[in-house]
Amino acid sequence: LPSSVNKAPADCASAGAGRTAAVLSELRAGRPVGVSYFTNANWASHVIIITGTAADGKGGFVFKTRNSWGAGGNADMHPHDMCKVHGLFSVRER
Repeated sequence: LPSSVNKAPADCASAGAGRTAAVLSELRAGRPVGVSYFTNANWASHVIIITGTAADGKGGFVFKTRNSWGAGGNADMHPHDMCKVHGLFSVRER
């Protein structure tokens, strides 16, 4: 629900742990993942592609993303943001 955008990072990470695991599984299989997530509590939403992971410099990791906004719009997504995700889409070739 959009109320997830107001969760504390630790609570959001816990609530989104299953989504984090699903994304990591797809990335390990060599498949990028489309993600639809709430951007605010007014039900606004956006879609990005998660293409991989990178170290965050604090002993953890971030998801590397590709956005439709161009080179300047590719922001990292943190595991503590995964409670905001309301759709995962595996990207596979036929």
